[in-house]
Amino acid sequence: MSDRKDVMLNHEKLYFEEGKNPLFEDNVYTIVENPKEDDAAIRINIDKYKGIVYQYGRVSFVEGKRELEFERTIRHPAGHDIEELYKNMELQALMGDILVELILNQVNSEQRSKENKDNE
Repeated sequence: MSDRKDVMLNHEKLYFEEGKNPLFEDNVYTIVENPKEDDAAIRINIDKYKGIVYQYGRVSFVEGKRELEFERTIRHPAGHDIEELYKNMELQALMGDILVELILNQVNSEQRSKENKDNE
C-alpha cells in the first residue's frame, strides 16, 4: 500500500496572484460560492463543458508517482448526463488541471503568509 498525503482545499485560502493562474486568468473557470455550503465550487466557462459546476472532495497525491487522485461532486450538470460526465476523461483531465492550479495557488498563499509573519 502506498503512502498518501491528503489535502483538503479551503476556498478561504485562495489568493490569485497575477501571472500565476493561467486557467483562472483565461476565464476557463470561476470560483462560485453557495451560501448554503461551506466550500466553494468551480464553474467551467468554456467549450462543451460551459456551465458545469462541481466541487472537489478529498485529494490524494500518490507517493512515488506523478499522479493525483481526487473526488469530485457535480452540483450542476448544465444539461449534460451526469453519469456520462463522471466517465468523461477529457473533463476529468480539465478538472485535474484546475485542481493543480488551485493547489499551487494555495501553497503559494501559505508560503507568502509565512514569509509575512517571519518579517514582522
